[in-house]
Amino acid sequence: MKKGNILFIILVIPFLLQAQDRLGLKLGDYAGINGVHLNPASISNSRYYLDVNIAGSGIFVNNNYVYLPKENYSPTTFLKENPTFPTFNDEHGNKRYLDEWYNKDLKDGYINLRALGPSAMVAYGRHAFGFYSSARSMIRSKGVPYEVAKLGYEDFDYDPLFNVNFINEVDMHLEVLNMAEVGVTYSNIIFARNFDKLDVGMTFKYLKPHSGMKFYTDNVDYLLPNNETLRVFDMNGQVRMALPVNYDNNNFPDNEGLFKGHGLGFDLGLVYTKTKSIQRRYDRFNRLCRQRVYDYDYRIGVSLLDVGYVNFNRNVQVHRYENASVLWENLQDFNFENTNQVMEEVSKQFFDDPQASNTGEEEFTLALPSALSAQFDYHFRDNWYVNSSLIYGLNSGANGYNRPHNFAVTPRYQTDYFGVNLPVSLYNFRQPRVGLSARVYFLTVGTSNIGHYLGATEMNGMDFYVSVKFNFLKGKCGRGRTEGCRGQEYGVSTGK
Repeated sequence: MKKGNILFIILVIPFLLQAQDRLGLKLGDYAGINGVHLNPASISNSRYYLDVNIAGSGIFVNNNYVYLPKENYSPTTFLKENPTFPTFNDEHGNKRYLDEWYNKDLKDGYINLRALGPSAMVAYGRHAFGFYSSARSMIRSKGVPYEVAKLGYEDFDYDPLFNVNFINEVDMHLEVLNMAEVGVTYSNIIFARNFDKLDVGMTFKYLKPHSGMKFYTDNVDYLLPNNETLRVFDMNGQVRMALPVNYDNNNFPDNEGLFKGHGLGFDLGLVYTKTKSIQRRYDRFNRLCRQRVYDYDYRIGVSLLDVGYVNFNRNVQVHRYENASVLWENLQDFNFENTNQVMEEVSKQFFDDPQASNTGEEEFTLALPSALSAQFDYHFRDNWYVNSSLIYGLNSGANGYNRPHNFAVTPRYQTDYFGVNLPVSLYNFRQPRVGLSARVYFLTVGTSNIGHYLGATEMNGMDFYVSVKFNFLKGKCGRGRTEGCRGQEYGVSTGK
């Protein structure tokens, strides 16, 4: 495999792959158990007293470097059994499927896959309890210099970048984290008087990582005299990995077990609600279905998400490069068959010793992709609402996974059995998108970028999510009616 192609796979392919925040599943009174992933206090405000998620999944793929031109595909292309995509020739005569945004911006890419397993929530007066299970897969390239992406795309064969001394002092990351996750949520109405209500919630998570990797550099000073030679004057970085392969032959799986360690995490949130009517006591009911729901003028929520760590202690390798330099000639002749050959050759080139970069460490820890979130939900009129949500990824630096930012404004129409969301978002505060999701009884489907599927925008990723569940509404007993309850569904009797 050519070196440029290797570089392209390692640093650029994640650009092609973003289920980001799946707001269509998490917003509003009918989010149920899915709402805990945005704010664990939200289940206290659910219109469901019981919500059970049977299954769900989402995929989110995005990048700011390569794309499929909109004239080169149609929405029906992806529905074919063996889709074919037109090719075009670039300025050098090379056949391409993907075009590029070639500019001097730093390049980022993000993959987020999530499969939701059995999950449920139950509301009991002032208390709400939740449980969920999921599998998460996250890959991100962050802070990749434009020339690194370009050289990978061109297989190191791009004359304008030769003999240019590049000094990159911006942190560059490649992060991989795959794990199983179970969470337990508790939410409580800690204050409810007249028109004011305050809910707090917390989710505790137990994590089992399947694999992980962190590549990080904080500076690289280098140039390429030609496509056969790499001259690095100074570099500081590290590679930490716990992968499910045998490093000697790349056989999958390895013999170190399915999981490579463990981890713990938590989410914390609160929600303030301004109700439209004076609240009564929440503990006055004799059946779960007779709990009351209060309509509201607005809600304000804040939450801290994914605080914690995962520790890898199986099949671990840690490599460090401090003040490293090299004159690597005949670069295109380097071939490899397994992971150890790659790491040993790199160490030999930089330090004249194939084992010098390997620290011998048998474990390492990565921080989770922590974020601070704020939400504002306004009841416009009747069944119409509008929500604004900010998710601000906290910088984990060299020791963790770094989550992208997202800001969205989402008009919403909702009834007990039907709902539509239209999120207008700004991914990473740079890329505008318009999404669409629909909820019909037990099924929710959606995307955060409908333009991709209408052929209206360049295809620089994909996004789709789905959830299947069943639930029971507060205030509706028997066959979905409150008739005959004589007011007892609200804890008071009408005397009739």
